Amino acid sequence: MPKIKIEGVAQTLKVVDPKELKEAAKEGLKAFGRAAVTSAKLKAPVNNGILRSQIAADTANLDALEISILSNAKYGGYLEFGTRKFAAQYVPSLDQDWQELAKQLQGASEGTFEEFLASIVQWVHDKGLAGTYSVKTKKRTGNKGKYKAEDLKVAWPIAMKILRVGIKPQPYLYPAIEENKKIVEETIRKYYD
Repeated sequence: MPKIKIEGVAQTLKVVDPKELKEAAKEGLKAFGRAAVTSAKLKAPVNNGILRSQIAADTANLDALEISILSNAKYGGYLEFGTRKFAAQYVPSLDQDWQELAKQLQGASEGTFEEFLASIVQWVHDKGLAGTYSVKTKKRTGNKGKYKAEDLKVAWPIAMKILRVGIKPQPYLYPAIEENKKIVEETIRKYYD
């Protein structure tokens, strides 16, 4: 996970109590975590809410002054960095730590093609992209068997294009972390004001 560096700690330790500074830094990290998670959830692309619900701050190493902002959704990295040519264009524009993270996620797909296709079929169904709809009732005509076949017919070329061309990045963690990382320093400063 990319790390945030806080500069000037050595100079500050000469003036203040290290225990007090550590507590201030922990409070700053907690405030940063809350703000970054909120911001990432607002920036995350949404279809069914799974990605947003999986964004969290991991404070398990807070005593070591470490916090991680992450998404446990198995496709979160693909949305953050994009895939194929889109990732190749976007990832080099990021800080080195983020490039390393993208490299770790590259090719680390979870699940089978059938699961991937099933998720595209569900997306097509949820968006109402397939089938015939009644003008009068504003409902889809046919039965569940017909729905499934129609949804699959639309989902298949979408899945093939994603595999061939890739998807564009839709960053949500990187901008959330970048815009909120000053909170740690600001919280430490307030602690001593």
